[in-house]
Amino acid sequence: MLTPWQGPIRRIGPYRLIGRIGAGGMGEVFLARREAAGGVVAGPLVAVKTLTAPADETGSDFRTRFRREIRAAHAVTGPYTAALLDGDADAEDAWLAMEYVAGPALGDAVVRCGPLPVPAVRTLGAGLARALDAVHTARVLHRDLKPGNVLLTADGPRLIDFGIAQAFDATALTATGLLIGTPGYMAPEVLTGTSGQVPASDVFCLGAVLCFAATGRGPFDDEEPASVLYRIASGAADLSALPPALRDVINSCLQPDPAARPTAAELAAELSAEPSRTTPGRPLWPASYLSLFAAHREAVERCEQASGTVPLEQAATSAATPAPPLVAPPSPTAVSGRPGPPSSAPPATLRRWPLAATAAALVAALAVTLAVVLPDDSTRTPAPAAEDKPKVKQTGPFAVPDGDAAHSGEFTAAALDGKQRPDGWRAWARSVKGAGATGGCTAAAGLLVCGDGHGAARALDLATGKEKWRTEAFDESRTADDSFPETPPGDPAIAPVTDGTLFFVPAEAGVSAVDAATGLVKWRYQRASYTGLRALTYADGRLYVAHIDDQAASDAELVEVQALRTKDGAQEWTGHLPEANGPLIVHDEQLYLTLADGSVAALDTTAAVPSPRIRDDIDCSGLLAHDDTLLCWSTRRSGVLLLAPDTLVTRRTLAPSATPAAAPVAGDRDILVLRDTSGRLKGFDWPTGKPLWDRPAPTSTTGLALADTRVLAVGRRELRTLDITDGSTAGTTHLPTPEGLRLDLGPLAEPLWLGGVLYLTAQTGITGSIAAPGAAVPKG
Repeated sequence: MLTPWQGPIRRIGPYRLIGRIGAGGMGEVFLARREAAGGVVAGPLVAVKTLTAPADETGSDFRTRFRREIRAAHAVTGPYTAALLDGDADAEDAWLAMEYVAGPALGDAVVRCGPLPVPAVRTLGAGLARALDAVHTARVLHRDLKPGNVLLTADGPRLIDFGIAQAFDATALTATGLLIGTPGYMAPEVLTGTSGQVPASDVFCLGAVLCFAATGRGPFDDEEPASVLYRIASGAADLSALPPALRDVINSCLQPDPAARPTAAELAAELSAEPSRTTPGRPLWPASYLSLFAAHREAVERCEQASGTVPLEQAATSAATPAPPLVAPPSPTAVSGRPGPPSSAPPATLRRWPLAATAAALVAALAVTLAVVLPDDSTRTPAPAAEDKPKVKQTGPFAVPDGDAAHSGEFTAAALDGKQRPDGWRAWARSVKGAGATGGCTAAAGLLVCGDGHGAARALDLATGKEKWRTEAFDESRTADDSFPETPPGDPAIAPVTDGTLFFVPAEAGVSAVDAATGLVKWRYQRASYTGLRALTYADGRLYVAHIDDQAASDAELVEVQALRTKDGAQEWTGHLPEANGPLIVHDEQLYLTLADGSVAALDTTAAVPSPRIRDDIDCSGLLAHDDTLLCWSTRRSGVLLLAPDTLVTRRTLAPSATPAAAPVAGDRDILVLRDTSGRLKGFDWPTGKPLWDRPAPTSTTGLALADTRVLAVGRRELRTLDITDGSTAGTTHLPTPEGLRLDLGPLAEPLWLGGVLYLTAQTGITGSIAAPGAAVPKG
C-alpha cells in the first residue's frame, strides 16, 4: 500500500518523491511530482519506477533494451493506458515516470473484495481490450498482461507496466531460454516457441485476466508451476467456475491457435455489446471495490499532507477558474446567452472520468503555461439580464474549419501574420464538452466558439481561453417526433460557422444564429420534425444547411438542402438530393456535395428552385474547390480528378499514382498537397501535374492546412509546417509542449490558423491554442 515518503528529500530526474508505492526484484516504485523552478513542487502525480539491471544481463544490454522500451511505451496512447511521461535509461539508476493511477491492482482488489459480477467484468474487459488495441496500433506488444498490471479506478481500468513491452520490429535482446511473461498469464506460443509473441498473445493473457476477475482464479492455476505451464501449452483451461454469460467470450481468447482468437478491437466490440448496461462506459463496481478506491485516494492525500505538495485538484484548477458546462434550457423559450462565472466563483470538483488524470498531466501550477480545466456538471451560474451582458470587441479576421467555404484547406495570409495574434495571447487549453472528434469550433471576433451538437455553444477568448458567454441547447423535445433515438443521426461534431459577427451553431433539430458581441441568440431555425444535420456552410450572406428529410415521399433516404437568409433565418430556397455524405462546397454561386455512393451533385445557388445536376459514374470520398476547378478525391482509388464546375466532366487527373488517405489541400500557390496511404506528404504542381516533392508525414496525420507559403500537417503528437514549394520542414512542435509533459490528446480535428497561432480540438474534447511551428509570434 502507498506510504508517505520518510527521510531526507530525494529526487529522481526532475521529480521529487512524496511516497513509496512498492518494490520488487527489478527496482522500486515511488509517488512523485515534478519540481519546478525555485523548488516548488506542483502538477500531476506520477509513478516513478527505478530499475536495476538483472544479474544475468550486462549493463549495456540492459540500458539498450530499456531505452528501446521507453520509446515503445511512448508510442502507446489511449484513455485506458497509463501514459509514459518521461524516462532516462542512462541515469545511474535507470528510471521512468508514468501517469499515476490512484487505485488498486486488479489482483489485490479481487483478493480483498472477491470476484466481480458479470457486468463489471464485461466493462473491465472492454476497457482493457481498448487499451490493447491502442498498444497494438502503436505496433507494440505488452507481453506481461496480468492482474498485477491492471489498475482499477471508479471510471475504469488502466493498463500499466510496459517494462517488458517490445515493438513489433525491435531486435530481441532477451537472454536465450528466457520466458517473457508471468506463469499463468502466458500464451502457449510463447512457451512452445511455435510462432513467437504476436498481438494475439496479449489477447490470450487478457482472457486469463478476465477469468481471474470473474472467479478469483486463473484458468490455468495449479499448485505446481510446472503444471501451470503444461496446462497452458496443452490448452487445458478450467472455465467451469465462469458464469455462462462470460464463458464463450473468454474461451475465444484462450484458443491455442493465435489465429483463432479475436483481435483486441473485436473483443472490445463484443464486450461492449451488453444490452443490460445502465451506465454506458462506466463499470458497475460493487460497494466493497468503491471503498477500496476511496482508501487509495486517502493514502494519496496522506502523502500530499506529509510532503506539503500541491494536491491534484488544486494543481488542476489553480491556473484558471472552471466554467460550468453547457446546460439544457429550463423552458422552450430560454434562448438567451449565458455568460461565464465570475472570477470569484469557487473551483469545481474534478469529474472522475477516464481522461481526468491524463488531462491533469498538462497542468503544473507554476511551471506550465497550458491549463486544462475539467468542470463539474453540478456547477451552475444564473444568467444575468440581457442588458447586463458584456460586449465583446469584434476585431480581426476569422478562421473556420477547412479554411473557407470551398473547403480547400487554405487560410488567408492572416494565418501567418503575427500582428493578427490576439493581444495578450498565451498558450492555453480547456475541456470543451461536445467539441467532438472531427471539428466543433470556429474563430472570429476574438472568440473561439465551440458547439455541442444540440444547439448550445460556448465562446472562449482567443487570447486566454476564458469563457465569455454560452448559449443553451435546443429543446429537442418540442419536435413533432416524440420517438427520436438517444443517439440521433447526423454528425453532432459539425462545427459552427460564422460571417464574422454572427455564429451559426448547428443542432440535430436546426440552427441558432448567435450574436458574437453578446452571446444572445438572434434567431433560430427549427425543423418541424427531428432529423439529422448532415452539413452546414456559410457563403455570401447565406447559410446553407443539409438535413435528412424524413418527410419525403420516397423509400430512399433523401437530404434536403436549404438556403437561409443570415439576417433572420428565412428560407430562400430548398432542394432535395439522394443521401449525402460530405460537407457543402460553395464556389462561384454553385453548391456541391458528395453523395453516399460517391456520386457528385451540384445546385445553382442563384435559382429560385434549384434542380440538382448529378454525375453518378464517379467515386468521390470528398470534394474541394480551387480556382475554376472542382477536385474529387477518393480513398478507394489513386489520383485526384479535376472536374469542370459547370458540367462535372473530368478535365484531367492529378497525382495519378497517389491514393489520398484524407482530404488534400490546394491554394493560391497552385500546388496540391496530399497525404497518401503510404504515409507520405506529396506536393504537385497544379497547372502541369508535375510532382514537386515527397516527404514523410507526421505519425497518424489527421489533417492538413495551407496558408500562403506554408503547409501544416497535424499528427497525433506532432505539428509540422513545411515550405509548400519544396516540402522542407519549416518548424516542428511535439505535443504537448510544456515541460516535456505527455498527454494523449487523441486524433486532432482540422486546425484553425490565425495570427501565427493554431487552435486545435482533440477527440477528447480538449481544445486549446499553441504557437504554430516556425511562426514568428511576438512575445506578449
